[in-house]
Amino acid sequence: MDANTNMALKNAWDSVIATVDELRQIDPVSTDLEALQPKVLAQANAAQALRGLVEQLRRKAEAE
Repeated sequence: MDANTNMALKNAWDSVIATVDELRQIDPVSTDLEALQPKVLAQANAAQALRGLVEQLRRKAEAE
């Protein structure tokens, strides 16, 4: 992988980890659902972006 690809993968990975860390700091039972929803959405978006990047990299690797 080239440097840009490595950076994109690292940034996507770091985003997922950061959003998971935010969720771990929250008690879902005592947290207002309106406050919880954006953090859950951010985590889902970060995970989906990482998934999309990994799938794209796999297709590219298979084509080479």
